[in-house]
Amino acid sequence: MVHAESEAAMLIKNISKKLYAIAKEEQKFAHALYEKSQLTILLILALRSSVQEDRQHKVNKKKHVVMDDYIKEHLTEDITLERLEDEFYVSRYHIVREFKKMTGETPHAYIVKARLDLCRRYIEQGKSIREVYELGGFGGYNHFFRAFKKEYGVTPMQYYKNLQIDRSVDEKSRIS
Repeated sequence: MVHAESEAAMLIKNISKKLYAIAKEEQKFAHALYEKSQLTILLILALRSSVQEDRQHKVNKKKHVVMDDYIKEHLTEDITLERLEDEFYVSRYHIVREFKKMTGETPHAYIVKARLDLCRRYIEQGKSIREVYELGGFGGYNHFFRAFKKEYGVTPMQYYKNLQIDRSVDEKSRIS
């Protein structure tokens, strides 16, 4: 993989154009040698770019794993871009760009989803809704309520009641 905006991509494109033009030209002195050298350069550029891109991808993935672990460890705390910036010594703009590239969502959306997943597990354990949003790291009930309903399509209380109904149906089917 070669990024289109990279210098290597421009060189590869230019050499490809040269090779295409060479094929149409009349054969001159050392034509075959020149063509072979251009092909060799093209292959070297492509291989170098591929290796470099693979290394960069591994580095980015490693950074994402470290940031993901950090987020999971501090999920219930107030995690801001400023905090991530201070923790990882990378600009907030770079964090957002790379995070979105790796996960497809912004750090904020990722954190909210992770908190909602934690809250959902707390509800399944039978904790009260008030306990759930406080333990889950949400600042207030309104934010928690809106986010939960948007993510799961039901309110936290409806989710809790649906769980109770499902459990009672399971119990009745076991008894019968």
